Amino acid sequence: MICAGCNRKLEVGDLYIEDSVSGFLKTEENPIVDDIVASIFPGSGGNKIVMCEDCTQPGGDYMFETVYDES
Repeated sequence: MICAGCNRKLEVGDLYIEDSVSGFLKTEENPIVDDIVASIFPGSGGNKIVMCEDCTQPGGDYMFETVYDES
């Protein structure tokens, strides 16, 4: 996985959040726009983008996940 904010490759043990583009922007859900914008940024694929802990705001609404393997 690659962070959409800093383009750093996430390694095992790194914390990250994953959401649709609409979710990150807190806008109305639009799968077509989500797919287009997510294709511009690196990440996990589909209409999702991934951001590392360093690229998120403290006290955000998201729960962090942990990278467990390289796939």
